[in-house]
Amino acid sequence: MKNINLKNLKFSINNTVVVVFAIIIVLLLNITVVLMETKVPNFKVDLTENRVTKIGNETKSVLKRLDEGDVCVDIFYLKGTQDADSQVTSVIEQYDAFSSNIEYEIVSYHSNPVFLNSYGIGSDANVDGSVLVAARDKSKARLINAADMEALYQGGSVFMLENLLTNAIGVVSSEKQMTVCFTTGHGEIVGETKTDENGQATSGGMMLVAFLRGENIGVYQYDISTGKIPEGIDLVMIMSPESDFTQAEIDNLDDYLSSGGNVVVSLSSATVLPRLEGYLETWGIIANNDIVSENDPQSRFDENGVYFYATKTDSSIVNTIAGRVIASYARSLTFNPVGDIEGEALLTSSASAYSMPLGASGIDTENIKAGQFNLAYALEKPLNGSFENTAKLIVTSTESIWGITRDTVTNYDAIVYNALLEKSFGNADFVINALSHAFGEDIQSIYVPVKTRAVSVLTMSQTQANVMSKLLGFVLPLAVILAGAVVWFKRRNR
Repeated sequence: MKNINLKNLKFSINNTVVVVFAIIIVLLLNITVVLMETKVPNFKVDLTENRVTKIGNETKSVLKRLDEGDVCVDIFYLKGTQDADSQVTSVIEQYDAFSSNIEYEIVSYHSNPVFLNSYGIGSDANVDGSVLVAARDKSKARLINAADMEALYQGGSVFMLENLLTNAIGVVSSEKQMTVCFTTGHGEIVGETKTDENGQATSGGMMLVAFLRGENIGVYQYDISTGKIPEGIDLVMIMSPESDFTQAEIDNLDDYLSSGGNVVVSLSSATVLPRLEGYLETWGIIANNDIVSENDPQSRFDENGVYFYATKTDSSIVNTIAGRVIASYARSLTFNPVGDIEGEALLTSSASAYSMPLGASGIDTENIKAGQFNLAYALEKPLNGSFENTAKLIVTSTESIWGITRDTVTNYDAIVYNALLEKSFGNADFVINALSHAFGEDIQSIYVPVKTRAVSVLTMSQTQANVMSKLLGFVLPLAVILAGAVVWFKRRNR
Protein backbone atom coordinates (compact mmCIF):
# COMPACT_ATOMS: atom_id res chain seq x y z
CA MET A 1 0.00 0.00 0.00
CA LYS A 2 1.33 3.34 -1.07
CA ASN A 3 1.97 5.76 1.73
CA ILE A 4 -0.25 8.81 1.71
CA ASN A 5 1.68 12.04 1.45
CA LEU A 6 0.04 14.07 4.18
CA LYS A 7 1.62 17.27 2.95
CA ASN A 8 0.12 16.83 -0.55
CA LEU A 9 -3.22 15.75 0.90
CA LYS A 10 -3.36 18.82 3.10
CA PHE A 11 -2.45 21.00 0.14
CA SER A 12 -5.18 19.39 -2.02
CA ILE A 13 -7.80 19.80 0.70
CA ASN A 14 -6.86 23.44 1.17
CA ASN A 15 -7.14 24.09 -2.58
CA THR A 16 -10.52 22.35 -2.71
CA VAL A 17 -11.82 24.38 0.24
CA VAL A 18 -10.64 27.63 -1.37
CA VAL A 19 -12.28 26.74 -4.71
CA VAL A 20 -15.57 25.72 -3.04
CA PHE A 21 -15.49 28.85 -0.89
CA ALA A 22 -14.91 31.02 -3.98
CA ILE A 23 -17.85 29.34 -5.76
CA ILE A 24 -20.09 29.91 -2.74
CA ILE A 25 -19.07 33.59 -2.59
CA VAL A 26 -19.87 34.06 -6.30
CA LEU A 27 -23.27 32.38 -5.87
CA LEU A 28 -24.07 34.49 -2.83
CA LEU A 29 -23.10 37.66 -4.69
CA ASN A 30 -25.40 36.73 -7.58
CA ILE A 31 -28.28 35.95 -5.22
CA THR A 32 -27.67 39.22 -3.36
CA VAL A 33 -27.72 41.24 -6.58
CA VAL A 34 -31.00 39.61 -7.68
CA LEU A 35 -32.59 40.26 -4.28
CA MET A 36 -31.32 43.83 -4.25
CA GLU A 37 -32.83 44.48 -7.69
CA THR A 38 -36.16 43.05 -6.51
CA LYS A 39 -36.38 44.64 -3.07
CA VAL A 40 -34.42 47.84 -3.57
CA PRO A 41 -35.39 49.48 -6.90
CA ASN A 42 -32.77 52.20 -6.51
CA PHE A 43 -30.15 49.50 -6.76
CA LYS A 44 -30.99 48.87 -10.41
CA VAL A 45 -28.59 50.40 -12.86
CA ASP A 46 -30.07 52.22 -15.84
CA LEU A 47 -27.47 53.30 -18.38
CA THR A 48 -29.95 54.89 -20.81
CA GLU A 49 -29.47 58.61 -21.35
CA ASN A 50 -32.81 59.62 -19.77
CA ARG A 51 -32.98 56.86 -17.13
CA VAL A 52 -35.94 55.34 -18.98
CA THR A 53 -36.56 52.52 -16.51
CA LYS A 54 -35.94 54.54 -13.33
CA ILE A 55 -38.99 56.14 -11.76
CA GLY A 56 -38.59 59.80 -10.86
CA ASN A 57 -39.23 61.88 -7.76
CA GLU A 58 -42.67 62.95 -9.05
CA THR A 59 -43.79 59.32 -9.15
CA LYS A 60 -42.30 58.60 -5.73
CA SER A 61 -44.33 61.50 -4.27
CA VAL A 62 -47.52 60.03 -5.73
CA LEU A 63 -46.70 56.60 -4.30
CA LYS A 64 -46.02 58.08 -0.86
CA ARG A 65 -49.44 59.77 -0.93
CA LEU A 66 -50.97 56.46 -1.99
CA ASP A 67 -49.44 54.70 1.02
CA GLU A 68 -50.87 57.37 3.31
CA GLY A 69 -54.40 56.57 2.11
CA ASP A 70 -56.68 53.54 2.24
CA VAL A 71 -56.89 52.76 -1.48
CA CYS A 72 -54.96 49.76 -2.76
CA VAL A 73 -54.06 49.48 -6.44
CA ASP A 74 -53.44 46.44 -8.60
CA ILE A 75 -51.22 46.64 -11.68
CA PHE A 76 -51.53 43.86 -14.25
CA TYR A 77 -49.23 43.33 -17.20
CA LEU A 78 -51.45 41.68 -19.82
CA LYS A 79 -49.24 39.09 -21.44
CA GLY A 80 -50.30 37.84 -24.84
CA THR A 81 -48.57 35.43 -27.16
CA GLN A 82 -45.25 37.27 -26.96
CA ASP A 83 -42.81 37.38 -24.07
CA ALA A 84 -43.29 40.22 -21.60
CA ASP A 85 -41.47 43.45 -22.46
CA SER A 86 -38.63 43.51 -19.93
CA GLN A 87 -38.34 47.30 -20.06
CA VAL A 88 -42.03 47.68 -19.21
CA THR A 89 -41.99 45.10 -16.43
CA SER A 90 -38.81 46.61 -15.00
CA VAL A 91 -40.61 49.94 -14.56
CA ILE A 92 -43.70 48.36 -13.01
CA GLU A 93 -41.63 46.34 -10.54
CA GLN A 94 -40.32 49.58 -9.07
CA TYR A 95 -43.87 50.77 -8.35
CA ASP A 96 -44.58 47.49 -6.59
CA ALA A 97 -41.39 47.78 -4.55
CA PHE A 98 -41.85 51.42 -3.52
CA SER A 99 -45.48 51.19 -2.42
CA SER A 100 -47.02 48.75 0.05
CA ASN A 101 -50.45 49.61 -1.40
CA ILE A 102 -49.55 48.31 -4.87
CA GLU A 103 -49.53 44.72 -6.04
CA TYR A 104 -48.20 43.69 -9.45
CA GLU A 105 -48.93 40.58 -11.47
CA ILE A 106 -48.32 39.31 -14.99
CA VAL A 107 -51.57 37.88 -16.38
CA SER A 108 -51.87 35.61 -19.43
CA TYR A 109 -55.30 36.93 -20.27
CA HIS A 110 -55.88 34.62 -23.25
CA SER A 111 -56.25 31.71 -20.86
CA ASN A 112 -58.48 33.71 -18.51
CA PRO A 113 -61.10 35.67 -20.52
CA VAL A 114 -63.24 36.23 -17.44
CA PHE A 115 -60.45 38.36 -16.00
CA LEU A 116 -60.88 41.10 -18.63
CA ASN A 117 -64.67 41.05 -18.32
CA SER A 118 -64.44 41.72 -14.60
CA TYR A 119 -62.82 45.07 -15.43
CA GLY A 120 -65.24 45.99 -18.20
CA ILE A 121 -62.94 44.95 -21.05
CA GLY A 122 -64.29 42.72 -23.79
CA SER A 123 -62.81 39.24 -23.85
CA ASP A 124 -62.09 39.64 -27.56
CA ALA A 125 -59.98 42.77 -27.02
CA ASN A 126 -56.41 42.71 -28.29
CA VAL A 127 -54.48 44.10 -25.34
CA ASP A 128 -51.21 42.20 -25.72
CA GLY A 129 -48.51 43.98 -23.76
CA SER A 130 -50.94 46.49 -22.26
CA VAL A 131 -51.04 47.44 -18.59
CA LEU A 132 -54.21 47.48 -16.53
CA VAL A 133 -54.30 49.70 -13.44
CA ALA A 134 -57.27 49.16 -11.13
CA ALA A 135 -58.47 49.90 -7.63
CA ARG A 136 -58.42 46.74 -5.53
CA ASP A 137 -62.23 46.88 -5.20
CA LYS A 138 -62.52 47.15 -9.02
CA SER A 139 -64.49 50.39 -8.72
CA LYS A 140 -62.12 52.16 -11.13
CA ALA A 141 -59.78 50.90 -13.79
CA ARG A 142 -57.56 52.43 -16.44
CA LEU A 143 -56.08 50.52 -19.39
CA ILE A 144 -52.75 51.67 -20.79
CA ASN A 145 -52.48 50.32 -24.31
CA ALA A 146 -49.10 49.05 -25.45
CA ALA A 147 -49.26 51.34 -28.48
CA ASP A 148 -49.56 54.41 -26.22
CA MET A 149 -46.43 53.63 -24.21
CA GLU A 150 -44.14 54.90 -26.93
CA ALA A 151 -44.70 57.79 -29.32
CA LEU A 152 -42.72 59.26 -32.16
CA TYR A 153 -42.25 62.88 -31.30
CA GLN A 154 -40.09 65.53 -32.97
CA GLY A 155 -38.11 62.83 -34.70
CA GLY A 156 -37.41 60.90 -31.49
CA SER A 157 -38.95 58.05 -29.54
CA VAL A 158 -40.69 59.12 -26.33
CA PHE A 159 -41.27 56.50 -23.62
CA MET A 160 -44.57 57.46 -21.97
CA LEU A 161 -45.05 54.54 -19.57
CA GLU A 162 -44.10 56.25 -16.30
CA ASN A 163 -46.20 59.29 -17.18
CA LEU A 164 -49.24 57.15 -18.06
CA LEU A 165 -48.81 54.72 -15.18
CA THR A 166 -48.40 57.34 -12.47
CA ASN A 167 -51.40 59.31 -13.68
CA ALA A 168 -53.47 56.13 -13.96
CA ILE A 169 -52.71 55.41 -10.30
CA GLY A 170 -53.85 58.95 -9.49
CA VAL A 171 -57.10 58.36 -11.37
CA VAL A 172 -58.06 55.04 -9.82
CA SER A 173 -57.09 56.11 -6.29
CA SER A 174 -58.90 59.48 -6.31
CA GLU A 175 -62.28 60.06 -4.73
CA LYS A 176 -63.55 62.61 -7.25
CA GLN A 177 -63.07 63.12 -10.95
CA MET A 178 -63.85 66.30 -12.86
CA THR A 179 -65.45 65.93 -16.28
CA VAL A 180 -64.80 67.92 -19.45
CA CYS A 181 -66.99 67.80 -22.54
CA PHE A 182 -65.55 68.86 -25.94
CA THR A 183 -68.10 70.04 -28.47
CA THR A 184 -68.11 68.41 -31.90
CA GLY A 185 -69.72 69.03 -35.26
CA HIS A 186 -68.04 72.34 -36.14
CA GLY A 187 -64.58 71.21 -37.23
CA GLU A 188 -63.22 71.58 -33.71
CA ILE A 189 -59.56 70.65 -33.44
CA VAL A 190 -59.93 68.13 -30.61
CA GLY A 191 -60.06 64.62 -31.96
CA GLU A 192 -58.94 65.68 -35.41
CA THR A 193 -56.12 63.60 -36.92
CA LYS A 194 -53.96 65.09 -39.64
CA THR A 195 -50.71 64.38 -41.43
CA ASP A 196 -47.63 66.57 -41.18
CA GLU A 197 -45.14 67.40 -43.92
CA ASN A 198 -43.26 64.17 -43.21
CA GLY A 199 -46.34 62.05 -43.70
CA GLN A 200 -46.65 61.23 -40.00
CA ALA A 201 -50.05 61.25 -38.34
CA THR A 202 -50.34 63.95 -35.70
CA SER A 203 -53.20 65.08 -33.52
CA GLY A 204 -52.71 68.22 -31.51
CA GLY A 205 -56.21 67.92 -30.14
CA MET A 206 -55.56 64.44 -28.82
CA MET A 207 -52.42 65.75 -27.14
CA LEU A 208 -54.67 67.96 -25.00
CA VAL A 209 -57.10 65.10 -24.38
CA ALA A 210 -54.25 62.86 -23.20
CA PHE A 211 -52.96 65.66 -20.97
CA LEU A 212 -56.37 66.16 -19.31
CA ARG A 213 -56.90 62.45 -18.78
CA GLY A 214 -53.46 62.29 -17.25
CA GLU A 215 -54.59 64.93 -14.76
CA ASN A 216 -57.48 62.74 -13.59
CA ILE A 217 -60.05 64.61 -15.67
CA GLY A 218 -62.74 62.63 -17.46
CA VAL A 219 -62.95 63.63 -21.14
CA TYR A 220 -66.02 63.26 -23.34
CA GLN A 221 -67.28 64.57 -26.67
CA TYR A 222 -70.79 65.82 -27.31
CA ASP A 223 -72.68 67.28 -30.23
CA ILE A 224 -74.80 69.99 -28.60
CA SER A 225 -77.06 70.10 -31.67
CA THR A 226 -78.63 66.89 -30.34
CA GLY A 227 -79.95 68.58 -27.23
CA LYS A 228 -79.08 70.16 -23.93
CA ILE A 229 -75.70 69.47 -22.37
CA PRO A 230 -76.04 66.47 -20.02
CA GLU A 231 -75.88 66.89 -16.26
CA GLY A 232 -72.65 66.01 -14.53
CA ILE A 233 -70.43 67.87 -17.01
CA ASP A 234 -68.20 70.27 -15.08
CA LEU A 235 -66.81 72.10 -18.10
CA VAL A 236 -67.62 72.47 -21.81
CA MET A 237 -64.68 73.25 -24.10
CA ILE A 238 -65.15 74.70 -27.59
CA MET A 239 -61.75 74.41 -29.21
CA SER A 240 -61.13 76.33 -32.42
CA PRO A 241 -64.31 75.63 -34.41
CA GLU A 242 -64.19 76.22 -38.17
CA SER A 243 -67.95 76.55 -38.74
CA ASP A 244 -70.51 78.56 -36.82
CA PHE A 245 -72.96 77.33 -34.21
CA THR A 246 -76.70 77.32 -34.89
CA GLN A 247 -78.97 79.44 -32.76
CA ALA A 248 -80.35 76.28 -31.14
CA GLU A 249 -76.82 75.29 -30.14
CA ILE A 250 -76.18 78.76 -28.75
CA ASP A 251 -79.38 78.42 -26.71
CA ASN A 252 -78.23 75.06 -25.33
CA LEU A 253 -74.91 76.64 -24.39
CA ASP A 254 -76.62 79.56 -22.69
CA ASP A 255 -78.95 77.23 -20.76
CA TYR A 256 -75.93 75.31 -19.51
CA LEU A 257 -74.18 78.49 -18.34
CA SER A 258 -77.36 79.87 -16.79
CA SER A 259 -77.59 76.74 -14.64
CA GLY A 260 -74.10 77.36 -13.24
CA GLY A 261 -72.01 75.68 -15.91
CA ASN A 262 -68.48 76.55 -17.01
CA VAL A 263 -67.35 77.05 -20.61
CA VAL A 264 -64.03 77.54 -22.41
CA VAL A 265 -64.11 79.06 -25.89
CA SER A 266 -60.90 79.13 -27.90
CA LEU A 267 -61.24 81.00 -31.18
CA SER A 268 -59.25 80.42 -34.33
CA SER A 269 -57.50 83.06 -36.42
CA ALA A 270 -58.98 84.06 -39.76
CA THR A 271 -62.29 82.33 -38.95
CA VAL A 272 -65.22 84.62 -38.20
CA LEU A 273 -68.20 82.96 -36.51
CA PRO A 274 -71.02 85.53 -36.31
CA ARG A 275 -73.39 83.65 -34.01
CA LEU A 276 -70.79 82.30 -31.57
CA GLU A 277 -68.89 85.60 -31.46
CA GLY A 278 -72.20 87.43 -31.14
CA TYR A 279 -72.97 85.36 -28.05
CA LEU A 280 -69.55 86.25 -26.61
CA GLU A 281 -70.45 89.91 -27.06
CA THR A 282 -73.38 89.39 -24.65
CA TRP A 283 -70.68 88.64 -22.10
CA GLY A 284 -68.72 91.73 -23.14
CA ILE A 285 -66.05 89.98 -25.23
CA ILE A 286 -65.32 91.30 -28.73
CA ALA A 287 -63.06 89.15 -30.91
CA ASN A 288 -61.28 91.39 -33.38
CA ASN A 289 -60.67 90.13 -36.91
CA ASP A 290 -56.91 90.49 -36.87
CA ILE A 291 -53.63 88.69 -36.18
CA VAL A 292 -51.32 89.80 -33.40
CA SER A 293 -47.64 89.89 -34.29
CA GLU A 294 -44.99 90.35 -31.63
CA ASN A 295 -42.20 92.88 -32.14
CA ASP A 296 -40.47 92.65 -28.77
CA PRO A 297 -37.17 90.74 -29.27
CA GLN A 298 -37.51 89.20 -25.79
CA SER A 299 -40.95 87.84 -26.60
CA ARG A 300 -40.57 86.76 -30.21
CA PHE A 301 -40.16 83.06 -30.91
CA ASP A 302 -39.72 83.31 -34.67
CA GLU A 303 -38.40 86.06 -36.89
CA ASN A 304 -41.90 87.24 -37.85
CA GLY A 305 -43.24 87.32 -34.31
CA VAL A 306 -46.19 85.08 -35.20
CA TYR A 307 -45.00 82.62 -32.56
CA PHE A 308 -44.31 84.44 -29.32
CA TYR A 309 -44.36 84.29 -25.54
CA ALA A 310 -47.53 85.76 -24.08
CA THR A 311 -47.29 88.18 -21.17
CA LYS A 312 -49.01 87.10 -17.94
CA THR A 313 -51.17 89.61 -16.09
CA ASP A 314 -51.47 90.05 -12.32
CA SER A 315 -54.55 87.79 -12.26
CA SER A 316 -54.41 85.16 -9.54
CA ILE A 317 -55.22 82.59 -12.21
CA VAL A 318 -51.91 83.04 -14.01
CA ASN A 319 -49.52 84.94 -11.74
CA THR A 320 -48.19 81.72 -10.20
CA ILE A 321 -47.18 80.23 -13.56
CA ALA A 322 -43.39 79.91 -13.65
CA GLY A 323 -42.81 79.06 -17.31
CA ARG A 324 -43.54 81.22 -20.34
CA VAL A 325 -46.78 80.60 -22.23
CA ILE A 326 -46.25 80.22 -25.96
CA ALA A 327 -48.91 81.52 -28.36
CA SER A 328 -49.29 81.80 -32.11
CA TYR A 329 -51.75 83.08 -34.74
CA ALA A 330 -53.62 84.97 -32.04
CA ARG A 331 -56.47 87.44 -32.42
CA SER A 332 -56.86 90.38 -30.09
CA LEU A 333 -59.75 90.50 -27.62
CA THR A 334 -61.55 93.51 -26.18
CA PHE A 335 -63.74 93.50 -23.07
CA ASN A 336 -66.61 95.95 -22.77
CA PRO A 337 -68.34 95.38 -19.39
CA VAL A 338 -71.94 94.21 -19.67
CA GLY A 339 -74.27 94.37 -16.68
CA ASP A 340 -72.78 92.76 -13.59
CA ILE A 341 -70.44 90.44 -15.49
CA GLU A 342 -66.87 90.64 -14.19
CA GLY A 343 -63.90 90.06 -16.47
CA GLU A 344 -60.13 90.07 -16.15
CA ALA A 345 -57.42 89.66 -18.75
CA LEU A 346 -55.16 86.64 -18.27
CA LEU A 347 -52.66 86.91 -21.11
CA THR A 348 -51.56 89.78 -23.32
CA SER A 349 -48.92 90.57 -25.90
CA SER A 350 -46.04 92.86 -25.02
CA ALA A 351 -46.48 96.61 -25.42
CA SER A 352 -44.43 96.42 -28.64
CA ALA A 353 -46.81 94.13 -30.54
CA TYR A 354 -48.80 94.87 -33.69
CA SER A 355 -52.43 94.20 -34.54
CA MET A 356 -52.77 93.41 -38.26
CA PRO A 357 -56.43 93.64 -39.39
CA LEU A 358 -57.64 91.07 -41.89
CA GLY A 359 -59.54 92.30 -44.91
CA ALA A 360 -61.12 90.56 -47.86
CA SER A 361 -57.76 90.33 -49.65
CA GLY A 362 -55.53 89.65 -46.64
CA ILE A 363 -53.82 91.97 -44.16
CA ASP A 364 -55.03 95.56 -44.22
CA THR A 365 -51.60 97.23 -44.14
CA GLU A 366 -53.07 100.74 -43.80
CA ASN A 367 -54.68 100.02 -40.43
CA ILE A 368 -51.92 98.17 -38.58
CA LYS A 369 -51.82 99.26 -34.94
CA ALA A 370 -49.05 99.05 -32.37
CA GLY A 371 -49.59 98.42 -28.67
CA GLN A 372 -50.48 95.77 -26.11
CA PHE A 373 -53.33 93.41 -26.98
CA ASN A 374 -55.35 91.03 -24.83
CA LEU A 375 -55.32 87.33 -25.74
CA ALA A 376 -57.25 85.59 -22.96
CA TYR A 377 -60.04 86.56 -20.56
CA ALA A 378 -61.76 84.98 -17.57
CA LEU A 379 -65.35 86.14 -17.02
CA GLU A 380 -67.80 85.48 -14.23
CA LYS A 381 -71.54 86.08 -14.25
CA PRO A 382 -73.58 86.05 -11.01
CA LEU A 383 -76.64 83.84 -10.92
CA ASN A 384 -79.81 85.00 -9.18
CA GLY A 385 -78.13 88.32 -8.45
CA SER A 386 -75.40 86.82 -6.24
CA PHE A 387 -71.76 85.90 -6.81
CA GLU A 388 -72.18 82.96 -4.44
CA ASN A 389 -73.29 81.02 -7.52
CA THR A 390 -71.78 81.99 -10.82
CA ALA A 391 -71.34 80.95 -14.42
CA LYS A 392 -67.75 81.07 -15.64
CA LEU A 393 -66.52 81.67 -19.15
CA ILE A 394 -62.88 81.61 -20.31
CA VAL A 395 -62.12 82.96 -23.78
CA THR A 396 -58.80 82.65 -25.58
CA SER A 397 -58.01 84.05 -29.00
CA THR A 398 -55.82 81.14 -30.10
CA GLU A 399 -55.89 77.41 -29.49
CA SER A 400 -52.09 77.36 -29.21
CA ILE A 401 -52.34 78.60 -25.62
CA TRP A 402 -53.87 75.19 -24.85
CA GLY A 403 -50.96 73.35 -26.47
CA ILE A 404 -52.77 72.51 -29.73
CA THR A 405 -52.60 73.99 -33.21
CA ARG A 406 -53.80 73.56 -36.77
CA ASP A 407 -50.58 74.93 -38.18
CA THR A 408 -48.64 72.40 -40.24
CA VAL A 409 -47.14 74.91 -42.67
CA THR A 410 -44.26 75.95 -40.45
CA ASN A 411 -41.91 73.80 -38.43
CA TYR A 412 -43.01 75.46 -35.21
CA ASP A 413 -46.16 73.38 -34.69
CA ALA A 414 -44.08 70.79 -32.81
CA ILE A 415 -43.11 73.53 -30.35
CA VAL A 416 -46.78 74.10 -29.53
CA TYR A 417 -47.36 70.37 -28.99
CA ASN A 418 -44.25 70.25 -26.85
CA ALA A 419 -45.65 73.02 -24.64
CA LEU A 420 -47.85 70.52 -22.79
CA LEU A 421 -44.99 68.06 -22.26
CA GLU A 422 -42.14 70.34 -21.27
CA LYS A 423 -42.35 72.04 -17.87
CA SER A 424 -40.07 74.80 -19.19
CA PHE A 425 -43.16 76.16 -20.95
CA GLY A 426 -46.07 77.60 -18.98
CA ASN A 427 -48.87 76.25 -21.17
CA ALA A 428 -49.48 73.15 -19.06
CA ASP A 429 -49.76 75.29 -15.93
CA PHE A 430 -52.10 77.66 -17.75
CA VAL A 431 -54.40 74.74 -18.58
CA ILE A 432 -54.34 73.49 -14.99
CA ASN A 433 -54.90 76.95 -13.46
CA ALA A 434 -57.64 77.92 -15.90
CA LEU A 435 -59.53 74.69 -15.34
CA SER A 436 -59.05 74.88 -11.57
CA HIS A 437 -60.63 78.34 -11.72
CA ALA A 438 -63.52 77.04 -13.79
CA PHE A 439 -64.08 74.03 -11.55
CA GLY A 440 -63.79 76.13 -8.42
CA GLU A 441 -61.44 73.48 -7.04
CA ASP A 442 -57.70 73.03 -7.38
CA ILE A 443 -56.54 70.25 -9.64
CA GLN A 444 -53.76 68.32 -7.97
CA SER A 445 -51.48 68.21 -10.97
CA ILE A 446 -49.29 65.16 -11.48
CA TYR A 447 -46.45 66.17 -13.75
CA VAL A 448 -44.23 63.30 -14.80
CA PRO A 449 -41.67 64.21 -17.47
CA VAL A 450 -41.69 61.98 -20.52
CA LYS A 451 -38.42 60.29 -21.40
CA THR A 452 -36.74 59.89 -24.74
CA ARG A 453 -36.00 56.27 -25.53
CA ALA A 454 -33.12 56.53 -27.93
CA VAL A 455 -29.93 54.62 -28.64
CA SER A 456 -27.05 56.72 -27.37
CA VAL A 457 -23.34 56.25 -26.87
CA LEU A 458 -21.92 56.24 -23.36
CA THR A 459 -19.06 58.69 -23.42
CA MET A 460 -16.33 59.45 -20.92
CA SER A 461 -13.90 62.27 -20.48
CA GLN A 462 -10.24 61.94 -21.46
CA THR A 463 -9.31 61.66 -17.79
CA GLN A 464 -11.81 58.85 -17.28
CA ALA A 465 -10.52 57.11 -20.41
CA ASN A 466 -6.90 57.35 -19.14
CA VAL A 467 -7.86 55.94 -15.74
CA MET A 468 -9.79 53.04 -17.29
CA SER A 469 -6.94 52.36 -19.69
CA LYS A 470 -4.42 52.16 -16.85
CA LEU A 471 -6.70 50.00 -14.71
CA LEU A 472 -7.40 47.49 -17.47
CA GLY A 473 -4.05 47.63 -19.21
CA PHE A 474 -1.64 47.88 -16.26
CA VAL A 475 -3.08 47.62 -12.74
CA LEU A 476 -5.30 44.57 -13.29
CA PRO A 477 -2.67 42.51 -15.21
CA LEU A 478 -0.03 43.45 -12.62
CA ALA A 479 -2.32 42.35 -9.81
CA VAL A 480 -2.86 39.00 -11.52
CA ILE A 481 0.91 38.56 -12.03
CA LEU A 482 1.69 39.43 -8.41
CA ALA A 483 -1.02 37.07 -7.16
CA GLY A 484 0.42 34.29 -9.33
CA ALA A 485 3.94 35.02 -8.11
CA VAL A 486 2.85 34.84 -4.47
CA VAL A 487 1.09 31.51 -5.03
CA TRP A 488 4.15 30.12 -6.89
CA PHE A 489 6.51 31.26 -4.15
CA LYS A 490 4.42 29.63 -1.42
CA ARG A 491 4.15 26.35 -3.31
CA ARG A 492 7.90 26.36 -4.06
CA ASN A 493 8.72 26.44 -0.36
CA ARG A 494 6.38 23.61 0.61
